[in-house]
Amino acid sequence: FVAALGLCPVGSFVRLSDNRLGIVVSLHHNPAMLPQVWVVFDARHKLVPEGEFIDLSNQQSPQPLSIVSSLVPEKLGFDLAGYVKERGLLSGRLPAAKPVTPSLS
Repeated sequence: FVAALGLCPVGSFVRLSDNRLGIVVSLHHNPAMLPQVWVVFDARHKLVPEGEFIDLSNQQSPQPLSIVSSLVPEKLGFDLAGYVKERGLLSGRLPAAKPVTPSLS
């Protein structure tokens, strides 16, 4: 079952290891099962208006990002369904993922 859906299925709202919050938008069916994530909030939990698309399976950083937890967006006052619908996420029209590089902050 986990092999079919992954640990965090598409549509999951997640916290990344650098404290940013995002939405799982697609899964890779490779051994690591690392998804692609649309970042919604920065590490200080401020909305990232333009969003950021990250492919966790294609990282150049010596400290790769990972998903550390799945969250309930409503508990954070975030309308996940509205956000996804407004931006057309999960419709297959996503921009190219940016490679993850080391942060200087």
